[in-house]
Amino acid sequence: MFARIVLSLTCLLSLPALAAEPLEPPTLMKRVGPSVARVACRGQTGVGVVYRDRRHVLTAYGLVWSGRAVRVTFPDGTVIDGETVVADSESDVAVVRLESDAPAEPIALATERPALGALVSVIGRSHDGLPASGGGTPTLLRGRIAAIGDDYLRVDAHVGEGDLGAPVLDAEGRLIGVALGQGDGVAPMIPADKVAAVPVDDDPIFGEWYVAPSSGLMLGVSSDRTLTKGLYTGFRLVGGDALQLDLGVSILFDDDIPQDDETLIERDRVGFTADALAGYRFSLLPPELGPMHLTLSGGVSFQQFGGALRTLGADGRVTKIEIDETFVRPTVGVGLLLLGVIELKYLWDINTDDLGASGHRIGIGVSF
Repeated sequence: MFARIVLSLTCLLSLPALAAEPLEPPTLMKRVGPSVARVACRGQTGVGVVYRDRRHVLTAYGLVWSGRAVRVTFPDGTVIDGETVVADSESDVAVVRLESDAPAEPIALATERPALGALVSVIGRSHDGLPASGGGTPTLLRGRIAAIGDDYLRVDAHVGEGDLGAPVLDAEGRLIGVALGQGDGVAPMIPADKVAAVPVDDDPIFGEWYVAPSSGLMLGVSSDRTLTKGLYTGFRLVGGDALQLDLGVSILFDDDIPQDDETLIERDRVGFTADALAGYRFSLLPPELGPMHLTLSGGVSFQQFGGALRTLGADGRVTKIEIDETFVRPTVGVGLLLLGVIELKYLWDINTDDLGASGHRIGIGVSF
């Protein structure tokens, strides 16, 4: 009798472990859906999921790389601001630390990678039909693992552009990856083991630097109150979506004659200006509504003017005077960037010897 019991237990223990029953979509959404949030940064929206604890949200690097101010909206309508504390370009992983606890529990991570052809679910926001700033229930997309690589997996679910950072789940609702947005039938995702390998530090990142070229039209008012017209071009270097360095050149043409100068009969002047300004930019809109910034800056302007004047003397003779002027002046600037594209700027070129003779420039253009 004892031998039979031992034999039965041995056979039972030798049986393979039964796989957990796959969760049906309603059950999966009920369990994980409240933890999946809309993430907005600099006017771009994507997806994130509560991660590690209720103070952190996991998302994709491509969504929050340039700035640290983030707004997170949960399905129940809860809106919590946060700061980016991880933006790892090598793994494409990003983590946002929330200012207060999320209204949902963190997601569980799978302990191993899924097999090729395994059924997976992507919980995203591209197809929910809701505004970028709204809450609401996210959408569930079904697919299978289509390819397995060392650094990335691919899933054949219909992942949309707004699903950047969406969690990819196995049949038990555990996180197996983070979606990296659209793909040609098979969307890439970061596997969970790469996510877990990235250390999380609660110190906010500064945000990476990026270059934004700009060009446009410029009007100027000279010290003698004549109007100059021309073009400008240059670029700005932005760091952390806060610090800004502007380098630019402009060319201005001046053929106006001052009304109070009765001797000047003709003026043909061309001005070349090179500016170097450093400033701080302030965001005027919430992260989900698009980039709109006010920039206050200061620096130096190198100005060179050439051309000729023709004056009429008391004896009726016309005299030609060559113009060759060079100035280096402190410059103060105020800039407004609308929708991340249209820029307006005002520059005050200060004449330290006579403030009343300072120059003024106004520019309107586009920033790419």
